[in-house]
Amino acid sequence: MAIIEKTCPNCGNQVKVEVDILSATQRDFAAMDALECPHCANQASKPSSSKRSFLGSLFKKKNDLSAEVTKETVSPEALLLDDYSDEDKRYLFKINPMWLEVEKNKRNGQGGNIVSVGVSEEGQELVKRLSDEQLDKLIKIRYMMIEADGTSGEKAIELYEKVSKLAPWDEVSLQSLGVEYYNAGRHKDALQVLNEALKRNPQSEEVRSNLNILKSRLG
Repeated sequence: MAIIEKTCPNCGNQVKVEVDILSATQRDFAAMDALECPHCANQASKPSSSKRSFLGSLFKKKNDLSAEVTKETVSPEALLLDDYSDEDKRYLFKINPMWLEVEKNKRNGQGGNIVSVGVSEEGQELVKRLSDEQLDKLIKIRYMMIEADGTSGEKAIELYEKVSKLAPWDEVSLQSLGVEYYNAGRHKDALQVLNEALKRNPQSEEVRSNLNILKSRLG
């Protein structure tokens, strides 16, 4: 178990939450259940359930994502990670931000004897190489991505655009942005960002397949 602090959006006080890290997922991480703030008796988090539609059968649907996260979507500077390989960057971007917060707390002397679980030893070493500033940026960007995955339309477009700029090596945010552009009727923009996503990761068969689907639909 680990202790995570959440900010109540109503009163601004910190609410400590006990979390079972073993039960948390990575890419499909959902927000914690609504918690009552002891300071103002309001909820510290109010998760909502939503679906994001994907273009074509090869796009993966994310059903019942509860992903309204009480993290400020502050726009930090881009996280470049020049000392990491592309593969390592993508691995870091799959790590549950809740686990990253545990690592941050441990660095600040607040983690006690928490055992790192759910992340491989190699992944833990990658995280240890991050500076405190890089770790903080990664946590913020990951929560922003989760919030984007849990919504759709203009809000999702806004968030995916931010993530794609803050993590300029990540192709997943661009692929998702392409989907939202397509659903909004912005077909030219969808084609452009999916092409850019493939440039970021030429080895991604998912991006390539989705790009081919889009091209066939547009004729």
